[in-house]
Amino acid sequence: KKRKSNVEETGYSSEYTSTTKNTRNSKRRNSRRIVGIAGRFCGEKIAASVNCTIKNILVLEGVASPSHHIFLGTLNTALAARGYNVTSLCAEDEKNSENLTYLPLDQVYQVMYNASNPEFDMQIDFFEMGDKSPLEQYMEADLFYKMTLAGIFQSNGYQQLKNYPKDFKFDLIINDHLMGPMLLPFVHHFNYPPLIGVTAFHSASTGYSILGSTFYPSFLTVSYFDIDISTFFGRIYNFLLTHFEWVFMKYYITPELDKMIRPEFPDSPYLDDLMPLHKIIMNNKHPAVDVSEPTLPGLISIGGMQIQQPKPLPADLQDILDGAENGVILFSLGSNIQSSELGEKRLREILETLRQLPKYTIVWKFEAEDFPFEIPKNNTILFITHGGLLTHKNTILFITHGGLLSTQEATWYGVPLLNLPIFADQANNARISKAAGVGEIYNIRTVERKSFLEAILNVLEDPKYRKNSQIRSKNFQDQPQMPLDRAIWWIEWILRNPDVSHLRSPSLDINIPQRHSIDIIAFLTVACFLWVLLTLWMTRKHSAGEDA
Repeated sequence: KKRKSNVEETGYSSEYTSTTKNTRNSKRRNSRRIVGIAGRFCGEKIAASVNCTIKNILVLEGVASPSHHIFLGTLNTALAARGYNVTSLCAEDEKNSENLTYLPLDQVYQVMYNASNPEFDMQIDFFEMGDKSPLEQYMEADLFYKMTLAGIFQSNGYQQLKNYPKDFKFDLIINDHLMGPMLLPFVHHFNYPPLIGVTAFHSASTGYSILGSTFYPSFLTVSYFDIDISTFFGRIYNFLLTHFEWVFMKYYITPELDKMIRPEFPDSPYLDDLMPLHKIIMNNKHPAVDVSEPTLPGLISIGGMQIQQPKPLPADLQDILDGAENGVILFSLGSNIQSSELGEKRLREILETLRQLPKYTIVWKFEAEDFPFEIPKNNTILFITHGGLLTHKNTILFITHGGLLSTQEATWYGVPLLNLPIFADQANNARISKAAGVGEIYNIRTVERKSFLEAILNVLEDPKYRKNSQIRSKNFQDQPQMPLDRAIWWIEWILRNPDVSHLRSPSLDINIPQRHSIDIIAFLTVACFLWVLLTLWMTRKHSAGEDA
């Protein structure tokens, strides 16, 4: 049976709060369940639809990003709806609901965005971040990790979870592994329940080192940078960045995090020893949206898991969209970057561009209460703070930052894209969309009304973008099950089958030179070189003998 959260009363969100009375009631319920069933346990088919005992699931949302929470929050809600008791460490401001308790990481954003913070000399500017070199971005990533962890340690939710009794039983832990192992000491703290990695990021490379797979820089780019691997030197650059990222994470960032974590969890194994505990990895990937990658069976694709039946729009907004005879243009820069932060010059150029599109209804996700300029009277421009408009049949263009979740949702509903990438994987997502013929790319940093208008009209008026978007949508939607259902199935499979040694790759038992056959290549190279030297020596000796 579902139970309401009682974290406010006791400080604990899960089965730890059950009293002897709850135990007796549980035994009575279980006794009634097994009447007439051969054996003394529930069969697998019954367990799939009815929880024989309440399962406690801990979700570690270590990535401080609204988009990551949108993804994992969808999973949290679905698990709670199935009767699981879900506890989530989360940096977003969320309310508890039935079977779902959020422990707030309420100091993470304060640490990250506090300009007067004496510990970290950094202010996050996403436009500036996207302009920096890869080395500078890697160094900022290191600082981002440390700031996130410092904010976690100061948060009430972290202290609350840490104060749980060590003998409290979590039946499963779900970790957003994109930020690596920073919260994995909780696996040790709670006596090693099964561990699953789930992230809103799409590149399978985030799980390669965990599962023992191999990354292929010859045809897979580093997702955070805009790299052209169609050239030889582009592939060299991508090769170097790919391996530098792995070395930097393993030998610099992880040891630095270890130093921060050791005072908090003095008895925990080192972080690098906790990462292999992941049973499976589930990432936000689907070949209709991303580049296909070779993967191991332990890496499960749940791309688009956040896509659900949308909530009804307000009646007045619904009426406006229904009456948009020439179509709706949706403009949104996602959750991390707000349109209100574009700056006066960019906002003015964008508005003057939209002024020249009077026949279209334009919906702009604008976060500030007041727009700083006068709205053109010949336009229908709506300013909203929520999404859900990609589902409307009259939406004909999505002007977007190129974030993965936005790209997936536009793909699902077959809406063409005009991408304005700013940082992280957005340029890579935009490049993939352009290659698929579903959109174009425009530089928002240097936005200018004439070129911006040309870019918009190009996508609106060329039918190939709409046609290709419909094809891509069909490829994305035509699946045997919804991505969320797939994620739930694998989570319940792990609960039923915690021993997944048959999925474990033998590559985890050999070192990197052996895994890539570098030792064999080196041996054969040296052998060939010696053979050539020996042949030359024998030839010269033979020639010297004939001359004598």
